[in-house]
Amino acid sequence: MRLKKSSYHHRLFKTFILLITGLAIVTTSCDESFEPREENTSYFYSMYGYLDATADTQWLRITPVREDFDPTRDQIDATVTIRNVETGQEVVMNDSLFSPNPLVVMWNFWTTMPIEPEATYEITATRSDGISSSSRITIPPDYPTPIYYVYNGDEVMIVRDVDRVADVQAVWRVRDTFFNREYVYSFSHIQDSLFSPFGYSNEILFRLDANRDIGLIARNFPDTEFEVLDRQVFIASAGPQWINLYTIDENIYTLAEGVSNVNNGVGFLLGTITKTVPWQPCFAERNGVVEYAACDLEKRIR
Repeated sequence: MRLKKSSYHHRLFKTFILLITGLAIVTTSCDESFEPREENTSYFYSMYGYLDATADTQWLRITPVREDFDPTRDQIDATVTIRNVETGQEVVMNDSLFSPNPLVVMWNFWTTMPIEPEATYEITATRSDGISSSSRITIPPDYPTPIYYVYNGDEVMIVRDVDRVADVQAVWRVRDTFFNREYVYSFSHIQDSLFSPFGYSNEILFRLDANRDIGLIARNFPDTEFEVLDRQVFIASAGPQWINLYTIDENIYTLAEGVSNVNNGVGFLLGTITKTVPWQPCFAERNGVVEYAACDLEKRIR
């Protein structure tokens, strides 16, 4: 498929994945003032990220709330642990320094500890003097693999048995046909939800607008063509700590406790189960006619 530039207007999509890029310097409202350059006795660590029961490695971004804006590469004074509240199993996370540019220094902590669906975990960052920040989160139940379907001409992804859908992203891998370079673009479709036409209360449909996505991608190739190599759909369910970012005023993000579930700190941690499925139909046959359908919906459409 060769695609040329479209006139679609570019949009920025907020998703919960962006929470891991939170800053470690915080500000608060006027009635509870906090100055990053003054001594801080209320917020010790900035903690962002999520525990994914379907991932083999967990990554969290944890940084001391700094007293100035200058980046530092000094060894971080933090021991970060994850504890399964039900079983008592606890591991100490490994630290890794990331610096995408000279002005940004980030500490990411990781572990290969297995994360179980429906379990509750406590994440704690402890300073050498014993002061700590912590957060307790619950992983949602597992759910069936979402399925592709074509309904009334619309391409949709059907998500079943999920209490809280945190995000639905279309992930496109494309190739610049002139420079022969590959790029990956993702667009959120979380707001494109539909009621189940099949009458099932445990289903949510998300419309996948391919034309819109292609138009947004094409803005990055004003003078050349690109070829679609692959497209997938990423779905994330969320635990009970989930906060729907689309319902929150953006000014709230500037408050230390505006969007936070960290005790004695700032930031947001979440339990999730993610799945990535192909954005492509599977063929089904009904009354001798081959048509687009999700294979495991075959019993419903006969």
